[in-house]
Amino acid sequence: MKANTNNAEASLFSVIFHSTFGGNPLASAVAIASLEVIKNEKLVERYQMLCKLILSLYTCYNTDLNKKY
Repeated sequence: MKANTNNAEASLFSVIFHSTFGGNPLASAVAIASLEVIKNEKLVERYQMLCKLILSLYTCYNTDLNKKY
């Protein structure tokens, strides 16, 4: 018995396609929630502070190495 390919093709192409370009509500909700976490936990400020700390530690360490050698 041969399968009806017309029905298979029709059902395959009738699937609703969602993307972020079309304003997918789930993707939009996830993006908004992520931005709220970044804002509420002050991740940008913490990142800047840690960068300054790491840079100052590196500078001190590098200066000490240059004095020794």
